[in-house]
Amino acid sequence: MSMISRSLRRAAVCVLLGISAASAASATTVTVLMTGTWDAVADTASVLDGSIKIGGGFSATFTYDDQTPDCEPFVGIGCFLMNGNAGALEFTTGNYSFIDQGTTQNGVGTEDSVQGVDLVGLFFDNYRISGALPSGVALAPLGYANPSLTDYTETALTSDRLSDIPWDASLFDTNFYF
Repeated sequence: MSMISRSLRRAAVCVLLGISAASAASATTVTVLMTGTWDAVADTASVLDGSIKIGGGFSATFTYDDQTPDCEPFVGIGCFLMNGNAGALEFTTGNYSFIDQGTTQNGVGTEDSVQGVDLVGLFFDNYRISGALPSGVALAPLGYANPSLTDYTETALTSDRLSDIPWDASLFDTNFYF
């Protein structure tokens, strides 16, 4: 066997070991359940059926791939873009469900001690609705949901990494909206 043949064989083994090591560090799907009650409701156009009201409950289920890369190079700021179903948000309140269609680029942003605040923001567009709307009323072409969590003590986050987000609303001075 020639020296070149041995070197190629070693290189091939190293590549195969590298591929197998990379697949061992596979992504995990994380599911976060957010629940609460409304302290304000605005339906000035009277398009809802009255089932969404102050004190009424809501729930949102957010799923994402914990290996989504950070597209923001600045320390303390994270930007995690999720194409298609790499991140999904479903929101239910009253007689309605709003379901992310997975057709647009959604994401999560983090700020760890940036300008005196820790922040986690979700950005989701293009929803379909289940629940009866009055005749002639439709969800706008790009329905959106942007819930956020804010902490003015700068103690909720320990980094800007997606995997380090503590999904515990009690750690934040919560500004949560849809």
